[in-house]
Amino acid sequence: MQPDEGNFTTDEAWIEFLQDLELCDADEVLRDALVAERRRALRSREGVLDV
Repeated sequence: MQPDEGNFTTDEAWIEFLQDLELCDADEVLRDALVAERRRALRSREGVLDV
């Protein structure tokens, strides 16, 4: 499934979309990595740095 780019303008929207997907175990690992990356990007833009 390819999301409509117009509906996913924020990292929060992408995170919600990814978390709502029902996936097999192998795909869940990839999804979790994508969610983590989006959260890092969001924190980075908000000025919160990973330590």
